[in-house]
Amino acid sequence: MDNSYKDLKEFYKNLKGLKFSTAYLIRFSPNIQKAIEFLKSNKSNKYEFEVIWKKDRGNARPSAGVHIDEATHSIDIILSHILPKIGIIPNKIILNNINTKFSNKQINIEEQKKIYGNKLNRPSGEIRYEYLIPKYNTIIKGFSSFLNGPQERKIIIKTQKHRLELIYDFEKKDIIIIKENENNNIIY
Repeated sequence: MDNSYKDLKEFYKNLKGLKFSTAYLIRFSPNIQKAIEFLKSNKSNKYEFEVIWKKDRGNARPSAGVHIDEATHSIDIILSHILPKIGIIPNKIILNNINTKFSNKQINIEEQKKIYGNKLNRPSGEIRYEYLIPKYNTIIKGFSSFLNGPQERKIIIKTQKHRLELIYDFEKKDIIIIKENENNNIIY
């Protein structure tokens, strides 16, 4: 399909009566690309990623838990997208710490069983984790939650000299802030 507006309009017209949804893939955000370019041109011996990925899911619905439905998005962006593009190929990743809070609050257990069977009878509502990539002196710390709104999606990247904050869905836009660690000057 051509990406022109005319073809897209025709495509939608042919979907009469069908449910159709689209999603925003954060890995393709211009801010991810800016962060990658900045990190490539400002190499560091140490990287620390801090992730906050939470939302109030509203009505209960089937879910494997926050560890599958939320935490994996940010981990995937870091491990499969950002790190390889700045020259870090994680060959050994150590799960250093994990803390899980189980909750059925926003998860429809009966619907969940239809999808996942009886394997997931204790879905996680909140998770804190820490991964280490020793060869590259890299740490990934994260917090994901279905239980504590409001929605917040943020990746903070700390190097020896800089701090990058990538904030998503903030008042329906994405934000990137790049600061120097020493004097807190905003670069971008």
